[in-house]
Amino acid sequence: MEEFMSKWNNSKQFTIDVLNAMPDDGMDYKTDPEAMSFREQIHHIGTAINVISQGFLMGKDPGFSIDLATASKADLADYIAKCYDYG
Repeated sequence: MEEFMSKWNNSKQFTIDVLNAMPDDGMDYKTDPEAMSFREQIHHIGTAINVISQGFLMGKDPGFSIDLATASKADLADYIAKCYDYG
């Protein structure tokens, strides 16, 4: 379990570091018009953690959410941190 938690915490920090490295004007960048934007992809990571934790680990409602349309980069970083902590 200790090794898993080490990797989990590393993943959390890496995800937040990547998010923080993206300039504010790049948050809606898409590699293709049909692809998720950077903002949407980061949100997707957090949502996947929550859904997997609720569905497979029998977790309760995490008690937090985010309005992606109005979220700042700081809001998104806070959301991701909470998702990792919940998972």
